[in-house]
Amino acid sequence: MRKWVNWSIFGLVGLLLAIATLIFHYFILPIAIRYQVTKTLELKNGTEAWDRFVNTPIPVMLNVYFFNLDNPEGVLQGETPKVTQVGPYVYREKWEKVDIRIDEERDTIFYRQKIDFEFDQKQSGSLSDKDIVSIINPVVHVVTKIIDGLQALNLTNEVIEFALPTMARENYGPVFTASVHDILLGGVRIHCSGNLPFIVKFLCAAFKRFLPLPYLSLADNGDLMAAIFKFKELGPVMELNRGSRDPNMIGRIVSMDGRRKLTSWKCDSANIVDGYDMTMLSPFNKRTSIPLFTYDLQSTLQMQYETDVSFEGIGGYRFVLAPDVFGDPATNPKSRCYCPGSIKNLTIPPPCMKGSGVLDVSSCIGAPVILSNPHFYGASENYKSAVKGLQPEKNLHESFLELEPTTGVPLQGKRRIQVNVNAQKRTDVKLLRNHVDAVIPMMWIDEGASLGGKEISLLKDQLLFVMNIENIGRWILFSVGILFLVIGVSMAIIRKRQEDSDIYDLEED
Repeated sequence: MRKWVNWSIFGLVGLLLAIATLIFHYFILPIAIRYQVTKTLELKNGTEAWDRFVNTPIPVMLNVYFFNLDNPEGVLQGETPKVTQVGPYVYREKWEKVDIRIDEERDTIFYRQKIDFEFDQKQSGSLSDKDIVSIINPVVHVVTKIIDGLQALNLTNEVIEFALPTMARENYGPVFTASVHDILLGGVRIHCSGNLPFIVKFLCAAFKRFLPLPYLSLADNGDLMAAIFKFKELGPVMELNRGSRDPNMIGRIVSMDGRRKLTSWKCDSANIVDGYDMTMLSPFNKRTSIPLFTYDLQSTLQMQYETDVSFEGIGGYRFVLAPDVFGDPATNPKSRCYCPGSIKNLTIPPPCMKGSGVLDVSSCIGAPVILSNPHFYGASENYKSAVKGLQPEKNLHESFLELEPTTGVPLQGKRRIQVNVNAQKRTDVKLLRNHVDAVIPMMWIDEGASLGGKEISLLKDQLLFVMNIENIGRWILFSVGILFLVIGVSMAIIRKRQEDSDIYDLEED
């Protein structure tokens, strides 16, 4: 009798081992991992997570492409614009958070994002930041639209036509010619100083009312200096959750310049300051969506899950920009929220853009500039067909983010944005009297980073190695338990039958 009982106990041990393995994997281990991850990622001064937060250890590479306008005189006469892409002009970005202050009561951190730009001659090849490019002239179109929208000024178009040539001087025409460095960082001069006509001084004073603006600064002599990346050198004051009390809130933006709600867009939902900092994402992500707050667009952008990926042997999720931002306001109610508001509460809000694939950021940056995916990837046909020389491709022109889901650590990402001018014919302005109506690209950027060897090893050693070992061990223990169960039950049945047979034989005898 004892042998089949022993085998039954052997099978029971296997069953308990299999159950214990499942309990450990599905209940105990997640708690242990959550504790370890949150402890590792918690933003406390003196920790590795803090050091990585303050000084981003991964170099961010910025590739800039310009669109030279090949037929400027033809565009003035209504011809379809023809552009030729030049680039990339490669810059190495160094990200550092400055003016840091911790609020213990709110469990938040206040900081400003500082970015230093260094031109990378090696990666740029034969190109130089001193190269001269000739792009569609934004000055004429931007200034004209701003003056049109001013509520406090009643300026006639004759005055606009008189003042702009004096302010823009060499850049009053169909193309804007300047060096790459000046357009991006150095600044292109808008003349507002010296012995100028009254109307020019009056117009300059009107534009100075818009200051501070992300792309515009005041020179010592009173001139205005315009540089596209000026705002990126030192960002606004951001408030971010440390996650000490709630790990799911790690990296969540709380306010910008002390405000929880902005006025850039038409809907309250688009104006709420909410979402994660791109350099600090929360752990334990799912295959859904991630809200990212970007201070240059002053809004939360939803990144939606696309597919599973593998990066250097690390499994991750890939997220792409949700369609609402670049959607068609006529058919997508959520996209109507991204119709622009007033600039500094001084201008009349412009109408929504027609079709999909473009975004008017007038109220964000203080100038009627249109953003899109590079080469109008994913945009309505009316935008793509209005310009010759574009070749949209998903792999080259789509923004994406790939992250390790358990830790929330970004594996690699690309932010790809094109800057466009909404050029329109104006019968009352001589220069624009026969101008083509089209959204014409000026340039586009490919800004991205990926984990280096040191960061990959650190991620693998601190968490993924333990998880992989546990995963292997789980199946081994579970298999051993099931094997014990099968053997124990089988042998118990066999032994029981043998013993029953032996008893039957004895009774026959």
